[in-house]
Amino acid sequence: MHLIKRIAFLCVVSICMQSVAAQSISLPYFNGWEDEAENGQWIMNSGMNGPVAANRWYVSTKESFSGAHSLLISDLSVAPDTSAVYSSSTVSIVAARTIQLPRGTYDLSFAWRSYGEEGKDGLYVAWVDNMSDISTSTSMMHSWVETSQPYRGRMFYGSSRWQVETVSITSQGVPMKLVFLWTNDGTTANNPSVCIDDIQISRNSCGRPSGIKSEVTDDDVTLSWTANEGAEYEVRYDSQYAQRADTVKGVRGGEMTVEDLPNGVYNFYVRVICAPGDTSIWYPHLGVVVNAGLCLDYTNLEGEGVTCYLSSEEENPYQSVGVDRNGIDGAPSRHTVNTERGEVDPYTGGVLRVYRTGSSCRSGWAMRGREEQKP
Repeated sequence: MHLIKRIAFLCVVSICMQSVAAQSISLPYFNGWEDEAENGQWIMNSGMNGPVAANRWYVSTKESFSGAHSLLISDLSVAPDTSAVYSSSTVSIVAARTIQLPRGTYDLSFAWRSYGEEGKDGLYVAWVDNMSDISTSTSMMHSWVETSQPYRGRMFYGSSRWQVETVSITSQGVPMKLVFLWTNDGTTANNPSVCIDDIQISRNSCGRPSGIKSEVTDDDVTLSWTANEGAEYEVRYDSQYAQRADTVKGVRGGEMTVEDLPNGVYNFYVRVICAPGDTSIWYPHLGVVVNAGLCLDYTNLEGEGVTCYLSSEEENPYQSVGVDRNGIDGAPSRHTVNTERGEVDPYTGGVLRVYRTGSSCRSGWAMRGREEQKP
């Protein structure tokens, strides 16, 4: 009997130690969904309805903000390749991780995209008590959605482009859950569904590098920010188009220049190192365009070095060379130059104003029904 009790006690101690280890994270914490061991610490699609829900969480290679993977919602009956596509099958479904942080205030950051629909289809983010119910529901919303920090009911929706969100969270030194909840109703699905990437958590004793801005000169980018005296910074940058990425360490003060960058769109990130073991999250400065030696005058499509091709959506996009001359009164108005205040595009039923200040140019747009789309 004593042996059985001892074995049972050892089993309980082992389980508790594993639980504490799973809750503990090293700061700064970063999850870009590339580490299978870390991914395994996340609870997804829980409860009796989770495994049978149409729209579920998956770690997928079909979308990413950086790296090769992201966390997203997919309906495999519609998108068997785990693309970010959801259906109008009602659900509220969670991906969550239990985390225990020492008492204090921390920065939380994550990259997200989700189109959805206001008040119906979208993402909620919450920092909730570890005992909170996170089971999948097909009929109701969890009560903690509206009351939990840091957003208290804010829905993330309406962006098909990646955004980076940064917010503060507080810890009382007890286990908590970081929760990403996707919900959609039973009406129209407005894809893409939600994608999550590059989750970060860390302290910041030195303060954020505020006011990050950039100046591009030919193929050089100068990044500047409001620095804290005595702090050390690191700057990371990447461009998927240019296939260029690097990290510059040991930056003092609030300015540095990266030279000889290939043409492309770059994302820059700055973090502050206050002391050993006290490193902030990466703060973003996105969408810096390096386009040295290339300038296209969109009001003159017959300018030097410019070649235009004509086709329909169904045909070879390089079917013929030329510029569509239908103009503002034509249908379709593939290319127009507008200089008069108050001009509207007749192909939109007079709804779209095409002139704001100076002059404007529109190319390659078409109308389908009541919605204007770019082919």
